Amino acid sequence: MVQTADVLIVGGGIIGACLAHGLTRRGARVVMLDQGRLGGGVTSTSIAWINATAKSDDPIYYRLNAAGVAAWVGLAEELGAAAIGYGGDGAVAWADGDDPALEDQVARLEALGHDLARVDAAAIADLAPGAKLANGAWGYRARADRWVDAPAAVARLAAAVRARGGVLREDTRVGTIRLSSGGVALETNRGAFAADRLVIAAGLATQELVALAAGPEIARMVPVRRDPCLLVDTPAQGVAAALRVHLVPPGPSGLHVRPMPGGGFRFGSDTAVAAITTRRGQPDATAAVAGLIGEAAGLYPDLAAPGLAAACSWRVGVRAIPGDGVSIAGAVPGADRLHVVVTHSGVTLAPLLGDLVAIELTGEPPSPLLAPYRPDRFITAA
Repeated sequence: MVQTADVLIVGGGIIGACLAHGLTRRGARVVMLDQGRLGGGVTSTSIAWINATAKSDDPIYYRLNAAGVAAWVGLAEELGAAAIGYGGDGAVAWADGDDPALEDQVARLEALGHDLARVDAAAIADLAPGAKLANGAWGYRARADRWVDAPAAVARLAAAVRARGGVLREDTRVGTIRLSSGGVALETNRGAFAADRLVIAAGLATQELVALAAGPEIARMVPVRRDPCLLVDTPAQGVAAALRVHLVPPGPSGLHVRPMPGGGFRFGSDTAVAAITTRRGQPDATAAVAGLIGEAAGLYPDLAAPGLAAACSWRVGVRAIPGDGVSIAGAVPGADRLHVVVTHSGVTLAPLLGDLVAIELTGEPPSPLLAPYRPDRFITAA
């Protein structure tokens, strides 16, 4: 028996779930498929910092991300902020002294009208109780930034989609995709599916699935690269419970710090992942985790306690980054009825992109916000 829908979504992470939510709210019949469990891929390995603060280099992309931050406010009200771990009271980044790069970022954010306040060491200490700071520390507080428990958000979105008749299938691997002017047909290990439109929201698998549907030439319009990040979760720490902001302290690893619901910290770093080695055919992060904990102990000295690194859990989140670093969202030229959505930061942008793409797929006029992010821009680049 073939399961039918108006829209098939391949990918059950935060982007796919937000898209399914937006579509079913508009009355569309939706089937969403994931090769694993919903929210169990890259969504589950994100530090989940909701922000436009890190996008100040590109004013147009900054505005898209700022709209994404705002979209989370409404989604948290709808789903229940506590139920999805939506919280925090901004983000704080600082330097220990003169830092032209940070000064330049602050100037760019101020020019963009970002909700920003300059802070000194005393103000940072109030926002991060127990943190050890240099006397000359200074930086900024981005007041609108938040965080979320992304897997919990996916679970709540999935429940809402199911309540409106949406069909969600886990452990479903796509075997073949056939596109035609009349619709889309998929064969999977869990049966056949057909729909009017297909949306690929599968992160790192995006290009592979587009190639399966439309061939390698078309797939070149959705270039995606892998960007790993080491995430470390500590056991409960007393100082973590008092933290209400996402921290970006100075240091060599690009360390990020946020509290977790269990009372511990989550640390993230783009560069520390390079210290992961292989031992007996298995990844060994002993040195990488110890190095990150050691850096964090410069901020919170209690983290220098013997044995803490061994008590931490860790994983590598491999993020999907479009080829030019910004979102890809929309119909794929030359591929009937095929659409893609892939981006970093997926967590920040998911509610906004889910809503804007749902608007298009249900026949409403497209948003000008998405005009710079269509797949056909890579035709021009080529």
